[in-house]
Amino acid sequence: MLESGVDQKKASRMPNFVLISLFLFTTLVVAAPVSTEYDWVEKRDRDGILIYTSKVSGSKFKAVRGEMIVTGEVAQLVALVSDLPRCADWADLCKTSTALKVISPTEQIVHIHNNIPFPVKDRDVVAQMIWSRDSETGQVSMHSEALTKEQSLELQPRNKKAVRVYDARSEWHFTPLSGGQVRVENFAHIDPNGPMPAWLTNLLLVDSPYKTMRAMRTIIEAGEYAGTQLAF
Repeated sequence: MLESGVDQKKASRMPNFVLISLFLFTTLVVAAPVSTEYDWVEKRDRDGILIYTSKVSGSKFKAVRGEMIVTGEVAQLVALVSDLPRCADWADLCKTSTALKVISPTEQIVHIHNNIPFPVKDRDVVAQMIWSRDSETGQVSMHSEALTKEQSLELQPRNKKAVRVYDARSEWHFTPLSGGQVRVENFAHIDPNGPMPAWLTNLLLVDSPYKTMRAMRTIIEAGEYAGTQLAF
């Protein structure tokens, strides 16, 4: 399934999972697996950004989703998420993001290192990320899944300073609206592979997604990546 990569300069221009955002904890209910039912509870409504969390059957950890409206273009948002070196500029907690293998313009394997507040150890993840585009609505979506332990360690040796995450799913959805606006929706459900104190859980589930989306909107509405064209 994993093919050989390309040079790093080319890889840095390819679409990126980020997170990230922890990897950006944040999806659309309609995009969730049909076997999973969510009971979303609003946790924050601030600056035009909505953050919700939901319990997940069979998991100790909650899922989170966020949504907002951004003035800009879908291609700008894709370009920002694809700009790996800029991860730390907008994705809260993201320290580094690197492409390990580029399979196609819409699929690649990435490694993300997230800086978690002391005294908890950092977390990192190796994930397969796939972009898609709906030709009728113009919506562009990104779906990311963490690789298994065996696949992950084969591609990226474990960093002693970080705990490797093997159970994580994240999504971004960018839907063009009238008037030069885009609806941004983000989802994540992640098992951090270890205990987290209550204050940090709240940080990751509410504060981090909120800060990430706010920073994303600021960059896009400042006109960065304007005129970018989608590569797929």
